[in-house]
Amino acid sequence: MPTRREPRTTDSTDNTLTQWLRTFLAHARANHGVDSALMVNEPGTPDLHCQQLILNAPAGLLTRAQQHSTARSGLTADDLLRFITGIALSTARDQDTEPAHRLLALVLDAVYAVPRQGR
Repeated sequence: MPTRREPRTTDSTDNTLTQWLRTFLAHARANHGVDSALMVNEPGTPDLHCQQLILNAPAGLLTRAQQHSTARSGLTADDLLRFITGIALSTARDQDTEPAHRLLALVLDAVYAVPRQGR
């Protein structure tokens, strides 16, 4: 049985990345301190370890999606985290989660809209 950090092989790379981004968005909206976890910290501090975990998780998922040609090749994990953090900050005071989900859907449309040659 896979651990929480290891997606099941039956899950598509797109679904795994999408689920991680949804979970991160929910966490970021609920914990207004998530922005501090993404700030640059001094080596050896506990926050630096947390920051590295947050930054590394979507990188592997995005790379796999890009290798399967389902996600834009020029996109970086840092880009994704900036989008999600921006959505979280701009919707943090909303009681309704619909605006955050709508904005995330727009970002996901851009992530998975792989340009075709000849366009």
